[in-house]
Amino acid sequence: MADSKISALSDSSPAATGDQVPINRSGTTGRITWPQALETTSSPTFNSITLKAGTGTGAPTAMGKLTINTTAVGTTTAGPDDLMTYTMPLNSFSAAGKGVHITVWGTTLNNAETKSLILYFGTQAILTNALTASIAGVWRIDADVFSTGTDTQDYVAQLATTGTAGVALNDIEAGSATQDDGATITIKCTGTIGAPSTANGIVQEGFLVNFLN
Repeated sequence: MADSKISALSDSSPAATGDQVPINRSGTTGRITWPQALETTSSPTFNSITLKAGTGTGAPTAMGKLTINTTAVGTTTAGPDDLMTYTMPLNSFSAAGKGVHITVWGTTLNNAETKSLILYFGTQAILTNALTASIAGVWRIDADVFSTGTDTQDYVAQLATTGTAGVALNDIEAGSATQDDGATITIKCTGTIGAPSTANGIVQEGFLVNFLN
């Protein structure tokens, strides 16, 4: 590519503010403008990459996976038992508008024991639901949490789950939180099972956290 404004990333020739670099060397005209100078490093880290929405003026920021876990974890006692857990690094919510999209899913055992599921963002319960007993159920929660300022967040979470006779049930909860974004924040599901608390009354099958920059 002959354009003098376009440069390749390398240890000896890092991109500077305003430079453009190809985002697909085998493509045609794909390129990106760096919003800040980059350090010379063999493993560069980018705090923010702004893309283009088609040929319009929209400029979406990149979204990426923080964690994925598909190793099933079930309740073992009456609980509440921690199921899957992810610790988000400190300062991830460094500015208002940054956020996470959380997807968790799993199953329930077919017996009459009560089953309560909670999704936490830090110490804030962002969705609590009593799952349907006496069925082999399936459940999924999708949640968005966004920073609204230092140590303040808004959230919305939606549960879809199997109800009696296979009828789908939904639960939507929204609110605000005051988690310390200068510290690590634990995202997790917990399960609580009624007596006699058979193991694996609630099983979490998966856990995905995407970061919204």
